[in-house]
Amino acid sequence: MSTPTQAIDALWAGFRGPEVCLWPSEYAANDAETAWAFVRNCWTWNEAESAEQPMPDRGYLEAYCHEWHACLTTGRTLITEKCRRMVVSWAARALELHQMGLGRCDQVLVGEDLEAAAKHVWRLRFLYDGLRKRHPDWELPAASDLKYEGERKLKSFTLANGSTCGYANGQSSGLQGEGVRIITLEELGIYRYPASILAQSKIVTQGSAGSVGGFVNVITNASVNAEWQRIKRAS
Repeated sequence: MSTPTQAIDALWAGFRGPEVCLWPSEYAANDAETAWAFVRNCWTWNEAESAEQPMPDRGYLEAYCHEWHACLTTGRTLITEKCRRMVVSWAARALELHQMGLGRCDQVLVGEDLEAAAKHVWRLRFLYDGLRKRHPDWELPAASDLKYEGERKLKSFTLANGSTCGYANGQSSGLQGEGVRIITLEELGIYRYPASILAQSKIVTQGSAGSVGGFVNVITNASVNAEWQRIKRAS
């Protein structure tokens, strides 16, 4: 039996409905400045210290946010080669969450395997739950998810406005589907078939004729993978 709070959350989620913006007015614009302000409200999870931490206020993260948004609006693929300490993946999850909350936005997070991808989907849930906890005045409705084996891993994450993020295995030979707004390829440099996955991702995010469609976001650490090096040189 649901509690009164859960019942109210479910009712409120129904009022929000598909295509509705969940964010308060100051975060409801779809531009880089607003997205960066939203990202700054998010807290990350430090696994080494088992502690929540605020998103770092770093110039490179702000620059990344602006470049990410430019690629989103033009459909251009974004490729970022990073070091592990730069929390770029957390910033990307926050940007993805912002898009999901603005209106219906379906996306896929791809990892080096299903378990790795499930960890990244969980980060969306962590960021969203953190916003609900720290900003009760935003009146954010409850979200839903499908669990993966173990802690801090999800198969999918869905907001009350219908936005959904699923997961996929980067070690497969390609992706299937259509109409996906954002595909993020985490650790593309160590995939078995990086060029195939990247090419298929671009097809899956294609829009109708004359439209921008979606975009593909690549985040990876440095890798000597020969196929990845060819992708990088061509970009």
